[in-house]
Amino acid sequence: MRTTSRCLALLVAILSFGSSIMAQGQRKIDATRILHKMFRVYSRLASYQDEGILVTTNDEATGGTIEKMPFKTFFKRPNLFRFEWIDYGITKLGRTKLVWFNGKEAFTYWEPDRYEKEESLSLAVAGASGASSRAASTVSDLLLPGELRTSTLNRLVKVSLLGEDVFEGVRCYRITASEVDDPIELWVGKNDFLLRKLRRETKLDDMLWIRERFEERSK
Repeated sequence: MRTTSRCLALLVAILSFGSSIMAQGQRKIDATRILHKMFRVYSRLASYQDEGILVTTNDEATGGTIEKMPFKTFFKRPNLFRFEWIDYGITKLGRTKLVWFNGKEAFTYWEPDRYEKEESLSLAVAGASGASSRAASTVSDLLLPGELRTSTLNRLVKVSLLGEDVFEGVRCYRITASEVDDPIELWVGKNDFLLRKLRRETKLDDMLWIRERFEERSK
């Protein structure tokens, strides 16, 4: 009887230990899974808005520059969209630029007097992406992956989880990867899987551009 009891106790201990190991394995998350979760979260959001800033640092042998570009994103499914930013490249006072879609037609507006109707939301965002140093397409591509397919975030290689970090009071996964041969880092919220910060590096000869996108508020 004692032998049977001991065997049962041993069996229970082994099963408990195995269950614990399996639970730990299930809780373990890697960078690829985090990114897939991020893509899925954005593609299912009923609405979204954020405010942030894109900081571009240009380092070269003769010196360097730092440019800051505030931006805002507004989105409501199925496809109501608006992205606006302030361009300080022409004047220190800044020029407001917009791209939006009312569900049927797409438009762009460059302050003070350039107003155009675009052929599609995809073309409108593509044009705004270049003018905004890709800020216009970073999140919009995640929100509307079927319509806007210019994102390279779903084609990252050498993806790796560096660990965890805190940005603006939000605990994040910190991920490093390569994007078309350029290094990139992403800070993804642990609880909501929203992109909180993104850092890109682009090097050409002796010039280095570092673009950091900060989400000051997103919901």
